[in-house]
Amino acid sequence: MHSAIGRTWGYARVCAGVSNCRIVLWEYYTRWGGNAAAAMYKVPIISTLKKKRGIKHRYLLCEDNDPTGYKSGLGIEAKRSLHIRTLPWPRYSPDLMPLDFSLWTHIEEAMEKRAHSGYESVDAYKARLRRVAFRTPQSVVRKAVEAMKKRAQMIFDARGRDIARD
Repeated sequence: MHSAIGRTWGYARVCAGVSNCRIVLWEYYTRWGGNAAAAMYKVPIISTLKKKRGIKHRYLLCEDNDPTGYKSGLGIEAKRSLHIRTLPWPRYSPDLMPLDFSLWTHIEEAMEKRAHSGYESVDAYKARLRRVAFRTPQSVVRKAVEAMKKRAQMIFDARGRDIARD
């Protein structure tokens, strides 16, 4: 599962996740930080992991390098208590996460194509955004995940050092 936070469209801040080349997690939050990250781990993230991966002794998660949430003391403690491990990433690595370098753009473009004419409430907007995200074709997600593998290989080849950004 890949997770990204902090994406804002209008008033929608989203924690999203990918598993098996599908968007499987889409949760809104109002304010990000350690408390919000811990709450995400304790309910939507662990629930999604169990649903999509089954009950396991531990889970491996790929997430971004957000220091205010995922890497906060509360976030780290929540992961530890839920037996969630994460892959380490180099600094400044948003171009490694499929949600960051590819899928957000696809979702934004799909939202523009399905733009609502006239007034749209925040709740209606969030509902439409969620529908658009979950309808992202598996082929689009697969292409993004494959690009992530290529980028990870570049980091390996660079012996863990920073790599050139696109």
